[in-house]
Amino acid sequence: TQILAVVAGSQSDVSTLTIMIGMLQPLSIFPLGHSNVSPANFRAILLTLSKFWKVVMEEIVPDASLMKYLESAADQYHMALLENQGAMDYLLSRGINQATWDYFNLGYVSDPFPDHTTYMGRISIPYITVAGTVSMRFKAIPGPNGLTNGAKILSLPGALGKGRPYNVVDALTTTDILIIAEGEPDTWTVKQLGIPVIGIPGAKAWKRIFKPLFLYRGDLIVIVHNDDDGSGRAFANLISADI
Repeated sequence: TQILAVVAGSQSDVSTLTIMIGMLQPLSIFPLGHSNVSPANFRAILLTLSKFWKVVMEEIVPDASLMKYLESAADQYHMALLENQGAMDYLLSRGINQATWDYFNLGYVSDPFPDHTTYMGRISIPYITVAGTVSMRFKAIPGPNGLTNGAKILSLPGALGKGRPYNVVDALTTTDILIIAEGEPDTWTVKQLGIPVIGIPGAKAWKRIFKPLFLYRGDLIVIVHNDDDGSGRAFANLISADI
């Protein structure tokens, strides 16, 4: 479902106007005053919003054919995971069971789609929303020495690879407690425990526009990596300051 909300009210009463799309990512703020907006001006505002909306939709929401392509790739990679013992052993070594692989539709890239050859031999991580599969990331499987060949995780190029919240469907839950996890693997672990969780893909990936996803919760708990360089704690402090 894609929703465009336009709210007119006094400047003091309307502090935010949130545009939500299928991926549940808030995009911008448009406070409007009803007392000084003429019909002509209001039409101009709507025209501006429609142009903005078109740009935003093209930038971060794949069209239906591309989402179908991503979903097909994710499904193929998921079946490949279930046939690759090494990939399954890696996930099991992290404490991630098959029910969780299935829930997140995790996969293994053994026979890559034409534009996915760069991700050969990696764990595929589709970003699934109420609208469909909108992106995908690819995690390296460490070798026997614990090292990876190349970057630990890779994103799709262009707009599809822009940082966005992971497992945003849990924003629809009505529980008082919601976990914010740093990275996809921590998101898998928390979800496996039966707790609603939204992942932020990396300590430096937090954006203030994510804030509306986490409003009106009784308790928000941020789970971070205990990094020696302090980036995990900085991530937690940044989120705490914004929320």
